[in-house]
Amino acid sequence: MLLKSFCFKYLLLFIIFLRFLNICHSQDDEDDKTGELKLDELIINFNNSPAFDKKQIESIISTGQSDKFDFNEYILDRQRIEKFYFDNGFFDAVIDTSLSINYKSKKVIAQFIVTQKQEYTINKIYYRGIEPEKIGDIYTKKLFVEDEPLIKVNARYNRDALSAEIVRILNFLNNNGYARANALLPEVVKIISDDEKLSHKVDLILNFITGEQYKFGKVKIEVTDKKYYFSDNYVYKQLEFSEGDLYNKENLTLSENNLSRIAIVENARFQVEKLDTVNRVIYFLIKISLRNKYEVQPELVAYEIFNRFYMGLGLSYLDRNFFGGNRTQNISIKGLVHNKDIYAGELLMELLQPNIFNNRKISGKWRLGLSYLSDDIYYISQIDNRFEAFFELPKHTYFNLMTLEWRLSDQRFTSKELVPVIINDSNVSLKLKIKAFYSILTYTIAHNNTDNFAFPTKGFYQSFLIEESGLLGNLFEKLFNTSSTNYIKFSILNNFFINISNTFPSKSVLAIKFRLGSIFEYGDNKITAEAVEDELSINIIPSDWRFIAGGGTSIRGWNARSLGTFNGKENGGDLLFETTIEHRTRPFINSKGLFKDLGFVTFLDVGNLWEKPKNFKFNQIAMAVGFGLRYYTIVGPVRFDIGFKLYDPENVNKEWIFSYDLKSIFTNRIAFQFGIGNSF
Repeated sequence: MLLKSFCFKYLLLFIIFLRFLNICHSQDDEDDKTGELKLDELIINFNNSPAFDKKQIESIISTGQSDKFDFNEYILDRQRIEKFYFDNGFFDAVIDTSLSINYKSKKVIAQFIVTQKQEYTINKIYYRGIEPEKIGDIYTKKLFVEDEPLIKVNARYNRDALSAEIVRILNFLNNNGYARANALLPEVVKIISDDEKLSHKVDLILNFITGEQYKFGKVKIEVTDKKYYFSDNYVYKQLEFSEGDLYNKENLTLSENNLSRIAIVENARFQVEKLDTVNRVIYFLIKISLRNKYEVQPELVAYEIFNRFYMGLGLSYLDRNFFGGNRTQNISIKGLVHNKDIYAGELLMELLQPNIFNNRKISGKWRLGLSYLSDDIYYISQIDNRFEAFFELPKHTYFNLMTLEWRLSDQRFTSKELVPVIINDSNVSLKLKIKAFYSILTYTIAHNNTDNFAFPTKGFYQSFLIEESGLLGNLFEKLFNTSSTNYIKFSILNNFFINISNTFPSKSVLAIKFRLGSIFEYGDNKITAEAVEDELSINIIPSDWRFIAGGGTSIRGWNARSLGTFNGKENGGDLLFETTIEHRTRPFINSKGLFKDLGFVTFLDVGNLWEKPKNFKFNQIAMAVGFGLRYYTIVGPVRFDIGFKLYDPENVNKEWIFSYDLKSIFTNRIAFQFGIGNSF
């Protein structure tokens, strides 16, 4: 009897074990079968008028990002969609799923059915912990009257807006002495009532703990391996706060940024040395490490000069604390090549002086250079002396940067070939040698609130330029028998950046440029040339005060300096109009590896160049379309564009690209542009 019982138990265990193996094997087979499935189609259906479109839903789910079907991700995607609707005020939204699997073809049709139902709106907002009796009427007024809240009564509930409002208030508190302020989890109270007015309503309760107001105490500075006559005063001048000021987190961050701009400072870190809770004072310690003062390095350089791309080699010497005072000296020599006939060389000395008049918002630069340029028609040698002053304007003003520049330039032009000129009413050709001296004053004011240098996704850049030449030039013209110019130049540039992507970081941006510039000449702008007794009425061709069109940062269907409405357009004109619409995309920005920094653009360029403002005609506005590649680096994108002449006003009766066959288009109406940095 005992033996039978023993055998029965072990037989039962053996049967269970075999069954377990069969289940595991079946599950493995099923997993293998499912793992091989491919996504044939993704369907997103809405049972009522949707608040969000299909693309927005696709951007938050994993299914559909590749042709592979993952059942676990599909289940998670349902939860992601449900959370997305909940976070956007659709608390009662229902997300159903449906799968159609063809095991023979190993393909899946996956479906999400969205029933969003009615949205929930905000009934009341309670701010607890920052009432007037706790932080004062002045701060309450600044928070809710002078500054606009990011969430409002009767608006649809949105979790991101709620989080942004909490951040806004914490930033305000942190910038007004409340260094230890923090926020508790917000309460979202769903109202249940028979009152129809309260149907689908929520109350929001935002809870804050402000703590006490603190002030800045004395700041200590600790410099690792202090050398090069580095003074603590250099650091104190960069601080945006003083001892006794209310604690301000924003000013603390600005101070860190200011210190990072000092060339010799490698790293600067702010640490709380002491927190005096009795007197409510915060004492900071700044730890600083220094770079090497001197640096000599070879360079591989790339420039755009007159919309032409040059590459070359250089050698630079840098002194990061030239005679103290944080001033920086840079001496460099460069050789640049565009092609075998167009090349340049330059010897340059730059001196950057911060804190002019003991003001950290004002800096200056002195630039002295010797250069030689072989252009299309001329050899040009030049001595160039520039003085620049940069003014960082207050945050509350619309314009945030102002620049003043005084340029003294002595140039010598020698024509490569015979140049046709008119002397005594006769047409003659001469090899000209011209001396020219310029004294140019330039004033620029700019507004910039773009969010990124390399790939701006939002914001607006606007600049106005006024330039004058002739005041001192006329004096030197008489003293040294040289030529000069008299003109006033106006230029306006507007760049807009619009984010058209629902992802973060943004993958897709619409960029728009509008540029208008005009030069008004006055006085006697005749040229004196050697071996020619009479004055000549011609332009000094490579002068960089005229406008030019065509090239990688202009109308890209034309090569550099090849677009214009008059003979001699390569010499520059007095009226320029340009506008561009460019779509920029970085589809792999969230991936890893080399493809992460790859981007693409498509563009429409419109504009032209006129010799004089009075010569402007609407039917002479040229158009170009094209596409390009971008590879984003720490110094900006490397770009390659292919532009086509969509509308060429110079070809009368055959202006449009549609008048040509493909061979002619790819032979005569195409231009290749290469450069570093954005096109605008």
